Amino acid sequence: MVELSVIIVNWNSRDVLRKCLKSVYDTIDVTFEIIIVDNNSSDDSIAMVKKEFPQAILIARSSNIGFSKANNEAFGVSQGAYILILNPDTVLFKSAVNRMVAFLKTRVDIGIVGPRILTEGGMPDLFCKRKLPRISFEFSKIFLVEKMLNKLQVIIPYTRRALYRYYEKSEECECLAGSCMLFCRDVFGSMAGFDESVPMYLDDIDICYRARKLGLKNYYLAEAEIVHVGKYSTKTVEYSKMYDVLARQAHFFYYLKHSGRATALCYKILLALSIPYLLTLDVICAPYFILRGRWREIIWTARKHIKYADIIFSDRVINVL
Repeated sequence: MVELSVIIVNWNSRDVLRKCLKSVYDTIDVTFEIIIVDNNSSDDSIAMVKKEFPQAILIARSSNIGFSKANNEAFGVSQGAYILILNPDTVLFKSAVNRMVAFLKTRVDIGIVGPRILTEGGMPDLFCKRKLPRISFEFSKIFLVEKMLNKLQVIIPYTRRALYRYYEKSEECECLAGSCMLFCRDVFGSMAGFDESVPMYLDDIDICYRARKLGLKNYYLAEAEIVHVGKYSTKTVEYSKMYDVLARQAHFFYYLKHSGRATALCYKILLALSIPYLLTLDVICAPYFILRGRWREIIWTARKHIKYADIIFSDRVINVL
C-alpha cells in the first residue's frame, strides 16, 4: 500500500532534479512512490533518472504540456493516499514531508499543507505564506511599492527579525506556494486537480482559492522546511526576464475567473496607469545600469513594462517574447 505519491514535473532541470530526488529518498519515511513527468527536456534529464533513479515512475512527454496538465496526468496514475506536488528545484530537509503528512492525517478540515520555504541564501521565500490577490493590494504591487518595502524589510535589522518571526509561525493562511503542496487524494480529486486553462504562475493561486471555496483551510506548517532555488528551468531562457509580465497576466486571469469582468477591468486600468510611471523610472535608472555595463538589463526592463499593454488590450494568454 502506497501512502504518498510524490509528483514532480520536470523541464531541463537535470542537475537540481538529481538533488531533489536524493533528498526525497533520504528524508521521507512513509511508503511512497515518485512520479516524474518530463516535459520534453533537452538536457538528458530522462537519461539521468533512468540511470540513477530507476525505481521512479517516469512519464516522458514528446512536448511541453505545462505544469498543470502534467501534474494532473501524474495524479491519474498515482496510487498514494496523499499527493505531494514538488518542484524539481527543491531540496527537502529531514522530516519535512513526514511532518506534513502526520499533520494532515489529524485535520480533516485542511485542504492543502505547505512547508516553510527558504531561498538558497537562507531567507524565507515570501510566496510560501501569503494572501490571495485582492484588487485593493494591486496598486502597491504594480507600482513597485511593495517590492521596495520588501527590500527595506530585509535590510533593516528590526524588520528582518519580524519577517523571520512571521514565517516561523505555523497557521492557516490563504495561499501557499506551488513548489511544495500536500493534498489528501480525495481533496485533489474533488477539485479535478489543477485548472489546465489558467496561465503560468496562476496554478497555485487558483487551487488555493478553490480549496477555500470548498470550505477547506490552507495551512502553513513552519516545522516542515525545504529549500527552493526558484525559476531554475526558466532562468536560462529569455522569457525569464519577463516574469513580471507573466505574474501580471496571472493576476488578470485570476480576477476574470473569480471576481468577474468589472474587477478585471479595474486591474487593466491600474496596469495602463502604471506604464508611463514605470517607463519614467526606467529612464531615471538607465545611467546607473549603463555605467555598470548592464545596459541590456535596462532594455529588457523597459520592454517588459511596455509589454503590459498586451495584457490591457487582450483577454487571451499572451506571448511574452
